[in-house]
Amino acid sequence: RRGDRPFPVLGLSALLEGRVGSDLLAGRMVLLGVTAESVKDQFATPLSRRSGEYQYGVLVHGEAADQIVRHALDGESPLRALPGWAESLWVGACALAAVSLGWTIHGNWRLAFANAAALAAVVAVALAAFLWASLWIPAVAGLYAWVVGAFLSAVYATRFESAQRATALGLFSRYVPRSVAFQVAERMKIP
Repeated sequence: RRGDRPFPVLGLSALLEGRVGSDLLAGRMVLLGVTAESVKDQFATPLSRRSGEYQYGVLVHGEAADQIVRHALDGESPLRALPGWAESLWVGACALAAVSLGWTIHGNWRLAFANAAALAAVVAVALAAFLWASLWIPAVAGLYAWVVGAFLSAVYATRFESAQRATALGLFSRYVPRSVAFQVAERMKIP
């Protein structure tokens, strides 16, 4: 939470030789650890993806201790997750919203734009909840539910529309010869 280099890292020799002022250590938690390549005390963290560097074990412990202290002393809220029923409700709401959007917006380009905007909104809601409320909302599950809901809605709408057109063509062909009905349907772009 405090960035790539949240703590000052001091060498033990500088500390033992007195080159580190006592004001730098006063009122602070001090962790001793090894930061040598040969010890193999390195871990991949989310920060490793950005910087390309692994974090030493003492820094990982420092991050954990810092989080506990911020929670205890500063009142910072810890990361929370939705209960299982709320996650299910979130995923179901995403799927239902995608289906209802597919039935209310007509036109391929408008529907594609609306779905893209809605997918961005799902990510934005999850990110906002994470940043401002320390609440973990399963964004990937919501995105997946949205995509599946939109796909199933489009398939159903296509099938429903084709069935309606076939019914209309069948009814029309009762009153005119079938070849004429097909010619009229072809000119009107009815499959």
